[in-house]
Amino acid sequence: MSRTNFSFTQKLADTVSNLKDIKNGAAIILGTGVGGGIIINGQLLAGSHFQAGELSYMIMDSTQTKSTEDSPMGPGFTGGTLSAVGLIKKINELTKHEDLLDGLVAFKELEAGTNQQVTALFEEYCHHVACLIMNIQSVVDLEKFVIGGGISAQPLVIKGINQAYDDLYHTNEAVTLTLCRPQITVAKFNNDANLYGALYQLLLTTAPEKFN
Repeated sequence: MSRTNFSFTQKLADTVSNLKDIKNGAAIILGTGVGGGIIINGQLLAGSHFQAGELSYMIMDSTQTKSTEDSPMGPGFTGGTLSAVGLIKKINELTKHEDLLDGLVAFKELEAGTNQQVTALFEEYCHHVACLIMNIQSVVDLEKFVIGGGISAQPLVIKGINQAYDDLYHTNEAVTLTLCRPQITVAKFNNDANLYGALYQLLLTTAPEKFN
């Protein structure tokens, strides 16, 4: 990896992803789909085709991989299962709220805790995120995962994902004995993390002498 790319990796980790001083870690961005970035031995993993971190294309249900009208990617892919936009829509549909994209209303319903269907839907979502984290952890053995995207600003999300991961981790003896439990926390700039990363990459390209 070039000096510029290494500098970008380190500074991006420090300022954007809340991965400062983490040698092996990952960012998971929950939005319309699922994006990510993985740092191994202090370097951003790019892959042979610069496609590492395309977490939306991991398969969670092999029976649901065909495109549908509601999910062009296919509901069985991570991007379909873990769409934060999809979660908010489902909550607002259940509560008959007119604006299906109103995330604040959706999370007010969750915080109230009075609708069992909404609670169950959210717990299922957190379970799937925890499954994604464990799948990644079993392959690359990371110290820390940070969660970004608009919904990561809601404390319920990080709390729910940690609880779901603990449920997975402690209810299977083989998992508990084999895998180390990584830290799971929020990305520093939530939904704006990708914007800061894009800006920093532009600055490195246009004026590398100032930012290396």
